[in-house]
Amino acid sequence: MLIAVRNKKKKDEVEILEVLSGKITTKYLLVLAQDGERFVPKKFRKIEDDKEIILMPKESLKLLRSDTIYVSKDHFTEDILNLFINMLKSYGAKFDYISLCKFCFIENRINTKGTPYTYHSEPICEICAKSEIAKDLNYKGIKDTKLAEKLLKRYSDVDRVLMVFDPKFDPTRDSSITMYDRIDSSPLDIKIHKISDLDISSEFKDIFFSRGINELTPVQSIAIDKGLFNGNNFLVMSETASGKTLIGELSFFSRYKKGDKLLYLSPLVSLSLQKYEDFRENYPNNSVSLRVGLSRIAENPKDINRSLDSDIIIGTYEGIDQIFRSGITINGISTVVIDEIHMLQDKERGPLLDSLISRLYILCPKAQFIGLSATVGNPKELSDILKMELVSYDKRPVPLERHVIFCTGHGGKLHIISRLIRKENSEISSKGHRGQVIVFSNSRKNCHSLAEHFKTRGINAAAYHSGLPFKERREIENKFWKGKLDTVVTTAALAAGVDFPASAVTFETLSMGIEPLKIFEFQQMIGRAGRPSFHDKGKAYLLIDPQEKYGDVSEEEHCFYLLDNKSEKVDIQYDSDTSLERTLS
Repeated sequence: MLIAVRNKKKKDEVEILEVLSGKITTKYLLVLAQDGERFVPKKFRKIEDDKEIILMPKESLKLLRSDTIYVSKDHFTEDILNLFINMLKSYGAKFDYISLCKFCFIENRINTKGTPYTYHSEPICEICAKSEIAKDLNYKGIKDTKLAEKLLKRYSDVDRVLMVFDPKFDPTRDSSITMYDRIDSSPLDIKIHKISDLDISSEFKDIFFSRGINELTPVQSIAIDKGLFNGNNFLVMSETASGKTLIGELSFFSRYKKGDKLLYLSPLVSLSLQKYEDFRENYPNNSVSLRVGLSRIAENPKDINRSLDSDIIIGTYEGIDQIFRSGITINGISTVVIDEIHMLQDKERGPLLDSLISRLYILCPKAQFIGLSATVGNPKELSDILKMELVSYDKRPVPLERHVIFCTGHGGKLHIISRLIRKENSEISSKGHRGQVIVFSNSRKNCHSLAEHFKTRGINAAAYHSGLPFKERREIENKFWKGKLDTVVTTAALAAGVDFPASAVTFETLSMGIEPLKIFEFQQMIGRAGRPSFHDKGKAYLLIDPQEKYGDVSEEEHCFYLLDNKSEKVDIQYDSDTSLERTLS
């Protein structure tokens, strides 16, 4: 293979390279003289093994005609290229054009696969582009090049890719640069049921209408079509904020008669308390009670209804389990809703929940069981184990952009989060709503410190966590819904119950406490970004410090683990000691 490149230092000199297996084996130097509109050979030399051999100029014609000449256009100016090509044509030499990687060329290599990328405005091959990126990132302490390689394919410009990892980079100027991927929304391919058409009493229809609910969501409509009103047991698996809770409500009220009870199980005291207030507000004509440890409630316990004769009984797994293990009977349970049923995989609480579900199946054989779950990796297997029919819908109502932003230190993260909040606040969706942000942190203390930091930057922020009095949480929720807050800072623990119309979520950390986030927790958190009635799309920003670690795993590694895995299997297997303990209890 012969390749022609011009010696830029001498405009009348061209190098003819003999290439074998990507290596330059022999180099020829051809000095040219202009003859009208073409060049003609003037001097000819051969360089082999660092030795220069002077040849007759006419011998160059034999070389040029011996094989196709691949001309590197990038090495020639237009006028010199035209003179050289005219010479090749006049001598009957076959030629074609090729784009060479100059970085390979410096290393005495020839890459004939093309140069789809640029670096410092010079063409560069894929191998050298990735090599230059890896060297730069390694110098910055960044080991994983996944994001960089995605960006390289998107932009074909090494300089633009490396800009993302520059500490001075401002991600708010062009958010497309930091976007890791985009999860598109899907058109509805199912029949959506209207509340007015449902086989429930007019009293409960009016309640739904008063809440602004006129039609069901896709997953709710699927549940209706699969026989929700026939008493079937369901495992409902769908994205966060898709309306899973309402399926349990529809189940209960579709066949409600005096004396029937809805038992609602929740994993957290804070979520149980929130559901308690929600049900009291939504169903004022029905009695609602809460069963959790009174010491866990920040409000005055005297204000909490704890009766087991209420129409709707809400409690934590542990609170309800304690009631049954104490030998107390709750009569009339017609519907059991188990929220966050994927908690069965939790090593600490899974065995308790597993035994509680088994106990309820025995004690309430005529009840309808509704399990509510985040997306898991083995939905059919889990539904079979739980003896529930699977209702699954994993489509998003609005697109979700997922962004990765590299930062230097905690201060760098806070600076960028502040800019992201301001950017979201400045944007108005086509629905007329201003952007707002949920910032996730890993502790209540950090929630307050971050909120105070943002306030000093002129951002209307509030800390929001389960340790706050319920009244204060309600005030924060109302302010956010009315657009009076730019951002709330909350813990990962509340991700399952944070019900805010946020256009974006931002991760100040990828841990809950000291433990790295699990996949289903992460999915719930990013699911909070974007509401179809408020926003055109949702955005999730993961801020990464290459020096941060969670045990032996870097924050960077855990970031891409979460992004590249959509769900994880729920494995209902516990150690023998734990299982025996639950059986004996």
